[in-house]
Amino acid sequence: MYGCHLPGCDAAVINAGAVHAQAAASCMDVTYLVVMLQWFMEGGAMPKLLQLIHDQDASCRTKALLALSCLIRLSPLALEVFRQKRGIPQLVEAAGDEDVRVQR
Repeated sequence: MYGCHLPGCDAAVINAGAVHAQAAASCMDVTYLVVMLQWFMEGGAMPKLLQLIHDQDASCRTKALLALSCLIRLSPLALEVFRQKRGIPQLVEAAGDEDVRVQR
């Protein structure tokens, strides 16, 4: 967690995990950037995103799920790694989250 020093930002604290997950989701949602997807996979994005779906912050969990969705939707390799890392049971668990934003 980091304090926000941006002009006009009212947030006292920013969850770095949520920021990283949102950045990953934004990058991976551009379907024509196959190289970017490979870069994320080689950089170990999958294990970190799977960790972030269990974060305390619901916003972070939501953004990590968005990034995972983009990654596995666009990359057959990512889907295979997701399965190997037992991502499906974790996804099912996330569907039962108390926060409705995460459930979606």
